[in-house]
Parts: sequence; structure tokens; C-alpha cells
Amino acid sequence: MPQINSPSQVKSWVQWFERAAAYYKDPRMKMAYYQDACTGRPVSLSIMKRIYKDIWQKLKADKRHSLLEVGCGVGLFYRYYHHRLKEMRGTDISPKMIKDAYALNPHGKFFVAESHALPFPDQSLDRLLCYSVFHYFSNLSYAQKVLNEFVRVVGTEGVILIGDILLPGSRKKIKGVNSWPQKPWWPSQLNHQLNKLKIKPEFFKNYCRRKGLTYEILQQRISGRFLPETRYDLRITINKNEK
Repeated sequence: MPQINSPSQVKSWVQWFERAAAYYKDPRMKMAYYQDACTGRPVSLSIMKRIYKDIWQKLKADKRHSLLEVGCGVGLFYRYYHHRLKEMRGTDISPKMIKDAYALNPHGKFFVAESHALPFPDQSLDRLLCYSVFHYFSNLSYAQKVLNEFVRVVGTEGVILIGDILLPGSRKKIKGVNSWPQKPWWPSQLNHQLNKLKIKPEFFKNYCRRKGLTYEILQQRISGRFLPETRYDLRITINKNEK
């Protein structure tokens, strides 16, 4: 595997993903899609297909729609969804991730951009997906800025799906795993002391109520996917009278 010049501890999630993208070969590992937190195996292809299917059903998208994925990483979802849509684009804050996204999808449309500053006009998108990203944000104030940006770029009758949100206080025992590893399986280049942002559903509910947005809190029922924290999804629908 490629060597990282500086093995010093990771200082931000952006730096972590830059290093992960450079270190791992498997695109699932680059995007931290692990089978569990103890062995370092990538999520199996069968479970990935269940994740793709769960997301697709919640997006309510088809050939009539354009889709933007915010936090697209190396373009795993792009590869699975783009042929089902009128158009699909992806953004990520990591230049290395975007480079790898083009390697995986040579004809894709990818952009380096922060989640709160998307390079698209107002109401120009039919669907927006942001999956397993919000827990890497610094705080709720930034999360609200991102929500404002999502609402700006999605047109009337559009859908915003924010997925894989961490629920506070939901630490649980993983079936078949008795304890966390005493010695990390990941390389020293990826060591960090970073925290993940956990968000109560009430934060999203209150935001949508203030903005007059229609929302649904959706549960995840993905067979075979074992995670140490409970996660949930949020679907926002932009109705005609909400712009």
C-alpha cells in the first residue's frame, strides 16, 4: 500500500479521509464502510446492495430526476444509481476522494465542494442525497448551514434524503463481538482522537417546522449490517408552498 509521508495523528475528519483514500485500495474501506469496528473487513457486497436498495426506495427517484450526492466519496453510489436517473452529480470536500471517484466512474460529474457551499443554482435539483456524512460535521450550527444550502438547491416537489445519522446515547453491543480491539487494526496514519456528531431527531424536526418543510424520520432495517450505534434517516419533501 502507498506510504504516507507524515504518520502524525489525524487532526480533522477531512485529513482522515484524505489519508484513508490514499492508504486503502478497496473503495469501501476508503469510505469507512467496515463490516464491523473490530476486524477491519469491508462491508460485504451483498450488504452494500441492501444499503443501495434501502436508499433508492427512500429517494423516490426515477429517470425523470436529477440527483446530487453530497459527500460522494469515491463514487460508490454514483456507480450504482446514475443509469437510473436523468442526471447525477457528486461533491466531496476531499480532492483525493474526487480523484478516485473519477477513476471509478470516468464519465461521472464530480466537484470538490463543502457541504454548505454547493456550486449549483437555486432550485436546480430534483433529488439530493447526503449519506453517512452529518456525523463528521463539527457542530449543530454547521449542520443547520448545510440544511439551508440543501433547501436552496432543491426545487419544488424535490426530495432531500439525509441518511445514516447517529442517534445520541445509542451505543449497543454488536452481535458476535465481545469487546473492542485492544490493538487498532488500522494503520498509525489513521489514528485520531476525533469525535462524531450525534444528532437527536428533534433537531431536524424543529428545523423543518420552522421552515415549513414536510419531513419523515425513517428507520434503517438493513439485514446483516451491524453497527455499534443506532442510526436513522431523514427525508424532507419540498412542496410547492414551501418555497
